This record gives sequence, C-alpha cells and structure tokens, in this order.
Amino acid sequence: MPARDTYDEAVIHTLVNVGWKITHDSYVLSVNDDHLCGDAGAERIVAAEGGTEKIAVEIKSLPGPSELHDLSLAVGQFVICRLALEERESCRRLVLAVPDDVYRDLLQHWIASPIIAGLAIGVLAFRADSEEIGQ
Repeated sequence: MPARDTYDEAVIHTLVNVGWKITHDSYVLSVNDDHLCGDAGAERIVAAEGGTEKIAVEIKSLPGPSELHDLSLAVGQFVICRLALEERESCRRLVLAVPDDVYRDLLQHWIASPIIAGLAIGVLAFRADSEEIGQ
C-alpha cells in the first residue's frame, strides 16, 4: 500500500467538494506484483467517479531539488500508469493532481507546457489550504 502524502486528504476533499464520489481511497495499478503507481512517498492513486465519467488521480507534489527532473519522472510514471490503466479499466481516465503553485510555476513553464499538452495529460490543480480547484 502506498504511503499517504500530505496532499492526499486535500485532493480527496477537493474532489468531493466539486461533486465527485470517491470509489477507491487507494487505486494501485500492479502488473506481475510490480506496483506501477502508488509509490511510497509523495504520490498515490485515488479513483473517483462523477456522473458517468470515471477518473483515477495520480497525486504529485514534485518536491525535489530539480523541478525538471521531477517533471520527467512524473511524466514518465504518468504515461506508464495511463497505459496500464487503459489495459485494466479503459473507461477510467488518468488525471495528474498537483498543488496550484506547482501548476503555475512549473507546468505552465515554457518547457513543461508543450509536454503536458503534447501527451494530453489532464491536470487537476488544487489548493490544499482551501480544498478547492485552482487554475
């Protein structure tokens, strides 16, 4: 089971606040006993269901000393998780949840923005203090 991150509860409450129903408090994707998503540390998968749309949420805080290195790891893991999710539950869409400041300062950066757009990564920017969706 992945370790809980300080942002996990904030993301769960944010999803509930905007009308999602939490269907899995931990949504771990595994292949041959290897956990692809939900590493111990600062990320975990949460699944939610709103209306007819189903999502799985990869929570990232990107706290390392190099934002670009963190971004490359997050994007690589996201792509692997998305491919695994398509095999396991193709009706569920993977979303990357990041704190609002990470979204503004990193994901809208000139190098990150085309990567996010080119790989069609859905991003949920959240405000941990108010448990609201950010920009």
